[in-house]
Amino acid sequence: MGLGWFGKSVIAAILFIIPFLSVGFFNRNFGLKPEAILVWYGIGLAFGCFGWTLALNTIQLNELSFNWPLFVAAIIGAMFSALPNILLYQALVTAPNPGLPMAIINVSTVLTFFAALVLAKLLPQWFSVAKFDWIHFSGIVLVVAGVVLLSLKR
Repeated sequence: MGLGWFGKSVIAAILFIIPFLSVGFFNRNFGLKPEAILVWYGIGLAFGCFGWTLALNTIQLNELSFNWPLFVAAIIGAMFSALPNILLYQALVTAPNPGLPMAIINVSTVLTFFAALVLAKLLPQWFSVAKFDWIHFSGIVLVVAGVVLLSLKR
């Protein structure tokens, strides 16, 4: 895809609406637990990532062969993505609106923004230079302020 990072992010944001709305739909209409939905979502995600990356010719099959960095990526996924996703899926079915948990978890954007700056400074051999400017930072602050306003009236 010849889209830049912004275009890809917008398309991803739009496409994520369906899976996040589907959690409550499957829970309410079929009595499925959010954890079961997440497991099957994960299976679909794995197959989808495999198929789409090959179909779009973004990777070659030999690039998926076992190596330590990819094994570490799998461990990071198991340790730092599985539990937050379980908690998110549980929150999606109990929140008054499924957009609220999404807004709250996106506070991690601020932390990621600052962590990228710190890691680029402390470990430049492993992390790329991270751009900082007041316009982007102000936008992030406004988003966080909006999340705070949303969470004040539960």
